[in-house]
Amino acid sequence: MFPRLFCSMICLSACLLASSQTFEETEFVVVDRGVQMNGSDGELRLYTHSGGFLSTLPSVGSNQYRGGAFADTGELFVARGNDIWRFVGNPLLPDVAPFATGTKAQDVVVNSADGHVFCAFGNNTASATILEYDDTGTLVQTITDPLLVHPRSLAIDYAGNTLFIANQSGGNILAVDIAAGTVQQHVDIAASIANFGPIGITLPRDTDDLMYVVGDYGSGPTEVVEIVGPTGSATVNTFLNFGSLPDLKAPAGAISDNYGNLFFAGRSKNMGVPGIYVYNRATGQRTTLPYVGTEHLNPIDITFRKTMIGFTLTSSDGVSATTGLPHILWGIHNTQITIDIQAPDYPLMPFAILYSLMTDTVCLDAALDPPRPLGGGIPFQVPDTRIAPLLPDAFFFQSLALIQAGGNGAPVVLDPTICPGSNAGFFLRPQGATDASGNAQAILTMPSLPCLPPNFVAYMAFSLSVVDMQTQPTLVGAATSHVVCVAIERP
Repeated sequence: MFPRLFCSMICLSACLLASSQTFEETEFVVVDRGVQMNGSDGELRLYTHSGGFLSTLPSVGSNQYRGGAFADTGELFVARGNDIWRFVGNPLLPDVAPFATGTKAQDVVVNSADGHVFCAFGNNTASATILEYDDTGTLVQTITDPLLVHPRSLAIDYAGNTLFIANQSGGNILAVDIAAGTVQQHVDIAASIANFGPIGITLPRDTDDLMYVVGDYGSGPTEVVEIVGPTGSATVNTFLNFGSLPDLKAPAGAISDNYGNLFFAGRSKNMGVPGIYVYNRATGQRTTLPYVGTEHLNPIDITFRKTMIGFTLTSSDGVSATTGLPHILWGIHNTQITIDIQAPDYPLMPFAILYSLMTDTVCLDAALDPPRPLGGGIPFQVPDTRIAPLLPDAFFFQSLALIQAGGNGAPVVLDPTICPGSNAGFFLRPQGATDASGNAQAILTMPSLPCLPPNFVAYMAFSLSVVDMQTQPTLVGAATSHVVCVAIERP
């Protein structure tokens, strides 16, 4: 009886959580070098997360585009020629003067921990330099080192402590201790794969000591490798051999989103088909058709715009002394859960709350950064909720309303044959529209739970999706990539 009781109570009730606020990837910019050797036909183009073309950004600077990165605050930084340029506002417009200048700007990355901007310059030992600026544009430090010979691509770990460099001519990945400014070798890829020239690098946000590195097609093996482990003891594994593919012949820039996808900017080289190619990190399989169109010339890099989306959940039963999570207690009372939604970039836009059974590991392991929405017996999401069509109100799966039947007053009812004496609950606005500030509130009155056995604990998690009706009216525009949890318990 209890397994059925466990699933039924969790599936037909919602959960209360603490708080969740993060920056999620939404639209992306493709950095396109163009086909002219001097880079005169290079472009910056903005797309929806699912690859729908939105606009071409104003041209800025001269010579070749080589890399780009968004800050959490929405500013875009791009490397072109000898300069790093900054774009601000909505629509994105360039500053009148370069943000930073050096010799052959290679790439740029922004540290989410403090907003500092790291700019890579140079393609040999004499010119290779990393400049760090704070969020006011003040130079913080200049990093040079004999190991640094061609800093082609940059990435920063989730904690914001280490800068990683795809050191193309060196055949290795370098690790910079940001606080100390010291450089050491993270892993020598060329020692494992001869002539490997790192050109693109990305670090998934949800896993420590993991990165994916693209090898330049013109300098050796045509591979994307997975690097696993800490600095000094990392191992090299093949993720993808693009030399055997009919279209993705020359990937360069790489980026990962919060949903387990890897994106590669595929250049027009060696009879390849230019565009953006997407792979599932867990399976290594291509998840969608490549984004290919007449506007693609020679994509060299890709960067995601980041949008703040979050929610806070509180319970009238307070917080569990055992788990530290907000909790729902057994008994005949009806617990009230208040869910406050914050999506400032999505005013007057639809939202939906999703909830699911979760494993205790996902809910209690603080080392996960952040906990990913892994279903614990009940599917929680498709691989990327933002590119799934919106679920209709009538959609149910194994008695779990992923998006609860809509409108005010949607009932949350426990089967009295499973939990005798229980009372129906009430869910106000599990979906609806945000206000002019992008805020909304949903209230769930949990069904009473008089039949929980002693020492019973279950875990539920909420996630949030919003829709951008202006640019993606039939698709989820942004969704939380991690969850916050609630304990349903009887001590």
